Amino acid sequence: KWDGEQIVPQEWINQSNQAANAEVNWYGFQWWLVGVFDNYQRNGIPQDTFHAQGLYHQKIFVIPSRDLVIVRVGTDTSPNSHWDDSEFLRLILGSIEDE
Repeated sequence: KWDGEQIVPQEWINQSNQAANAEVNWYGFQWWLVGVFDNYQRNGIPQDTFHAQGLYHQKIFVIPSRDLVIVRVGTDTSPNSHWDDSEFLRLILGSIEDE
């Protein structure tokens, strides 16, 4: 929903954020769910967090409870590069004060 207008049907959003099945509880319809993050509870990552990922660690993180979308344009072409989603989100969420 943006500015009061529903852009994507709510039913699709609800279904896409459910686990694909009991054995794959960290993946929905093309979205990675919060269970894929290392130590998400310790890092303060909300339970409703989900994300899409692309080449070179490009990411779209969605956190509905915080009314937040975070986009990372990655250019990590090295096969040895290390990217830590949990640490990235911990730093961002820690820098945002609750209203």
